[in-house]
Amino acid sequence: MRRTLAVVGLSGLLQAVCFSVPVVCAAPAAPASPTFVPAADVASPENAGALFDGRGKSSSADATQGLAADAGLSGWIEMERQVALQKMEANISPAGAAPGAVAASPSHANPDYWYNWRRDAALTMDEVVTLYNQAGDPSQRAVYGKMLDDYAAFVRREQTAQTLTGLGEPKFNMDGTPFNGPWGRPQDDAPAEEASALIHYASALLQQGQTDKAKALYGNFTTGIKGDLEYVSNHWQETSFDVWEEVKAHHFDTQMAQRTALMEGAWLAQQLGDAGAASWYSEQAQALDSAIRAHWDPQNGYIDSAQGQDAGLNYKSSDLDSAVILGAIHRRSLDATAETGSQLQFFSPSDPRVLATAEALKTKFRSEYPINAAGPGVAIGRYPEDKYFGGNPWPLLTAAYAQLEYMAALDFLNQGSIQIHATDLAFFQDLLSAPADKAALKAGLTLSPGDAMFGKLIAALAADGDLELDCVRAHADPDGSLSEQMDKNSGYMTSANDLTWNYAAMLTAIQARDALAAARGSLPLR
Repeated sequence: MRRTLAVVGLSGLLQAVCFSVPVVCAAPAAPASPTFVPAADVASPENAGALFDGRGKSSSADATQGLAADAGLSGWIEMERQVALQKMEANISPAGAAPGAVAASPSHANPDYWYNWRRDAALTMDEVVTLYNQAGDPSQRAVYGKMLDDYAAFVRREQTAQTLTGLGEPKFNMDGTPFNGPWGRPQDDAPAEEASALIHYASALLQQGQTDKAKALYGNFTTGIKGDLEYVSNHWQETSFDVWEEVKAHHFDTQMAQRTALMEGAWLAQQLGDAGAASWYSEQAQALDSAIRAHWDPQNGYIDSAQGQDAGLNYKSSDLDSAVILGAIHRRSLDATAETGSQLQFFSPSDPRVLATAEALKTKFRSEYPINAAGPGVAIGRYPEDKYFGGNPWPLLTAAYAQLEYMAALDFLNQGSIQIHATDLAFFQDLLSAPADKAALKAGLTLSPGDAMFGKLIAALAADGDLELDCVRAHADPDGSLSEQMDKNSGYMTSANDLTWNYAAMLTAIQARDALAAARGSLPLR
């Protein structure tokens, strides 16, 4: 997010210039003391297995009543599930905004995030699709359906507005009018993620037999899902600004979002009889494969976040960025015909290149932030050279790292094996505490559920994911509120309060944890 102003240089190209806003806030309350509970001790919740597919039940709003503040990680997670849900929903169509607008944060100053950032809104509303699918109470489903209908209408309003970059525009005012001030634009992950969120809603409608409503969501060449897909399919080869709004280049995270949207879009177009569009979107998705593969840097041993930079900040020398983690986890198995198993495994959470990148990030941030010396877990930031607000870890990225580990473990369980590669050997060794276990891991090993080491690695992935959530818990406000960042020295919340994306990220991480707990409970691991 945010964190740049774009100014027009003499050449006419947009240049991104980092700005820093002094933080003015009251002294925060001390974070609650963490009490870590190993993943193996956590009982499977009622809605286990609900990750992304909407088949589980929503937790009751009463589930957290009576929980003590020091009830341990399990208790805090159940409390945070409800806190995140309530605070996320409070930022959807808030008072003073157009229906369907999603505030990035209620903060109006220092920093001012009272805008509808299309990326943040799309990722948030994608979680609302999950809640819509999970809702067993028809009245509750109707509430989520109204949120999604309002959002779809707001998207059309954005798409038809007169803006500086068309559908590559990054954010809008909360009344739906364009923000035409200087900024890093275009940001081409936004229309892709926007399309995916609405495709997931359309898929749910099709399953309910609401074909006409799904067709209305699909739209035409300029509006609706198809409007976004047409933009993505015709602009993916161009550079754009990244998720942090600072560098104009070809970005791994953006290209992964574009590829996913196009594959899902091809599926939806086929369902709705738009065969020509389905073929075109599928062709463009396949063409993105080679562009995405080019981000792997075997010399550095991690995925380069950006390539071909032509504008923006010039001090991100490592090209190591947590946006790669976001690119790996922002996916859902929409339909068996939308993406095959091999397509879903493309740079998935269990991909050796993704795990190697995760290890490089954790190793760097472990020593980068003073708060990581005490634990629990490792607070994760954007990238090593970050200067925005002094360069701090972010709750949503720490939760995203946990989600990556939960999803990787679930991948391995579903595959029935773990292959150890030279690329990801260090990642797996870092999970294990016993020197003998570390030494036993060798590149070239293939572990099956009958191997003791297979069970140890699955348990270690679950436990390390819990440590990451416990890290968020340790630095969250006592009531569970989460600001954009955690101060790297004190650990207190800082920057924009009640960041909507934080709460969506916590919910998806918790759902990934639920799914893993259910899968682990059904398999007899040694």
